[in-house]
Amino acid sequence: MEGIFCIDDDMVTLMICKRIIEKSGVTSTIHSASNGLEGVEKLEDLLQKNHLPQLILLDLNMPVMNGWDFLNTIQNDESYQKIHVVILSSTVDPADFEKTKNYAMVKGFISKPLTVENLLDIYKSF
Repeated sequence: MEGIFCIDDDMVTLMICKRIIEKSGVTSTIHSASNGLEGVEKLEDLLQKNHLPQLILLDLNMPVMNGWDFLNTIQNDESYQKIHVVILSSTVDPADFEKTKNYAMVKGFISKPLTVENLLDIYKSF
């Protein structure tokens, strides 16, 4: 398992994530998707290629399939149990912070934007 998979419907956020990941030096393998459904499809493709990411940075509020539905889709699949998920969102709703506790694969919650310091802290926690 290697790499980071960013799932967010905002192209600017995806670009920032890519630059922060490159600047941090934690990995050179970066995948992205613009909604949860595309994320599930790409994750299945990565599984087939035996290239699952170590970390998923996941937005919650997206069209087509939101972050919660993405988590509900993958959480019971044993193939994905070793992936760490960190919510990267602009939400300030305390209920969202609480809800993340229902997902064992969710290891943290970061408010946008991602920073090099946030990313390095995530990797130190693995």
